[in-house]
Amino acid sequence: MKKINSLLLITTLTTLISYSCKQDIDDTVYNNTIINGYTGTLTDIDNNNYKIVKIGEQWWMAENLRVTHYSDGTPIDLISLDDDWENLKYYSKSYCYYNNDSSMQQIYGNLYTWQAVVNDCDTTENGYIKGIAPDGWHIPSLEEWNILKSYLGDSAGVKIKDTNDILWERHKRYATNESVFSALPGGFKGTSGNSNREGFAAYWWTSTKDESNEINAYYTVVSHQSIYLGIGSGSIQFGNSVRCIKDK
Repeated sequence: MKKINSLLLITTLTTLISYSCKQDIDDTVYNNTIINGYTGTLTDIDNNNYKIVKIGEQWWMAENLRVTHYSDGTPIDLISLDDDWENLKYYSKSYCYYNNDSSMQQIYGNLYTWQAVVNDCDTTENGYIKGIAPDGWHIPSLEEWNILKSYLGDSAGVKIKDTNDILWERHKRYATNESVFSALPGGFKGTSGNSNREGFAAYWWTSTKDESNEINAYYTVVSHQSIYLGIGSGSIQFGNSVRCIKDK
């Protein structure tokens, strides 16, 4: 009898864990089934899988986006040369790898121009900017990033940084990753085509345009020796990382 009960218990636990990893999110299952600190997975159109985590009332991807197609299958333009990136137009929908090195994709994800991210401000029926996000998810606005920042408090930068000492430079005092957001220092691509700040900072696009400058949009940033999650405005031709947030 004990063997049968043990078998039933193992089967039940296995079923719950398997179910918790599906893209369809059930708060009850997710809140009761934590897998290595994460709370499930998400799959994009290219069949890339991403860990996801609930922070406060928001569901976030816990990895940077690696997708190379929009949800309708349209490919995003890959730029492999610095000179070609420098010659991009402000309306270009493009992405690259840090230092044009494809091995960086699995670590840090892709770096995208803002226009590639928002895809002509493609919106959902709920008014979210979907852009390159997987179905049911969208590109977080500046307001949504500020909600995350407010929830985590003044030391939000400490709480979202991964504790990987190999990738982050000199940061042991400035990272706990208690939110399990797992930020890694993927750097960014400048308008001149140069890759910058890998190992020292992470940059993510918001969906929010800077109305004071038509060629700028807002991004968030966390650096290796800062406790803060910062906000900046930069050229939409920059190549930044992307995290997506779940539709409500």
